[in-house]
Amino acid sequence: MFKAKSEKRRKTLLVLLGLLLLWGMINLCITLIFSGVIPHRYASAQEGREIMLSNTEYYDNMTQNDFDFRMRKSGATKDENLEANRERD
Repeated sequence: MFKAKSEKRRKTLLVLLGLLLLWGMINLCITLIFSGVIPHRYASAQEGREIMLSNTEYYDNMTQNDFDFRMRKSGATKDENLEANRERD
């Protein structure tokens, strides 16, 4: 009688373990199938510079002190700063 209950529990446990493993494998397959990879690439230094120069709002919010500090001279202008950024390697 005890052997029958023990055997029945063992079968039940094995069935539950099998179902758990099956669920895990199905979940893994679904994740691999439906998880998309976002295509990306890194911008080159030139592309990064062009993107920064195209952001005019960034330069419009700069103060005279910002231009002076970046150009390392007093009375620097926004146009001078943009030109220096274009020429920078």
